[in-house]
Amino acid sequence: MPITPDVDPGQHPDETAQAEPRQPLPDAARRTYLLATALILAGGFVMTRLDLDVDPAVGWAMPFWAVGILAFATAFLVFNVEFRRETYTFTFAEIVLVVGLFFASPGHFIVGRLLGELAFLVIRERQQPRKLIMNLSAFFAESVVLVAIEQLLLGGLDVREPLSWFVALVAVIGAELVGFAAIATAVRWHGGPITLRSIIQIGLITAPANTSLALVVCVLVDAEPAAVPLLGGVAAFLVMTYRA
Repeated sequence: MPITPDVDPGQHPDETAQAEPRQPLPDAARRTYLLATALILAGGFVMTRLDLDVDPAVGWAMPFWAVGILAFATAFLVFNVEFRRETYTFTFAEIVLVVGLFFASPGHFIVGRLLGELAFLVIRERQQPRKLIMNLSAFFAESVVLVAIEQLLLGGLDVREPLSWFVALVAVIGAELVGFAAIATAVRWHGGPITLRSIIQIGLITAPANTSLALVVCVLVDAEPAAVPLLGGVAAFLVMTYRA
């Protein structure tokens, strides 16, 4: 999901565009709080329709604190992409989304990711309350949509099954579109520079690539955990490719 420019709704780990500045709306702050409230209420309603206690098919499950540590760590993995004379900033957020889908129960995934992102936004970004609330509400909605799509399409992922890989990709893209739309809306209200079309185009390239890397991580964790560190070189190459 995109990192937004440093305007009033705040930075959000995953994507930034440099474009012409806009005039903020006079009621931008009120709109932002209303949007955050709507995301929380909608996400909470959808959660009541989800099975939050499904055990992963691998036979073991990551606790919420492990998901939180992973979310906190991946928030630091930032890279820039230049596209049509604009610069966009991404993180490898897809890693925590995919790993959470395969190796954590939905409830532990949602709680763990929110705690990890909260720690990053408070400790590293030192965000003000309004920015923090908007970003966390977007993360919450994104996480709930991710689980909802997965349960709607398949109802249980198995890292050994190619169909599960496809469902994970669809869920990640759908969730990130929801999260980005929320943040982009708030940014535009505050006069932030955002170019929706370009960000979607580049995101549709990087999201599948990052999701594929995350899927390889999951397969190796299940089949050969000792080989996971070997992917460090692949991740480094991917970052350098994005920056080229």
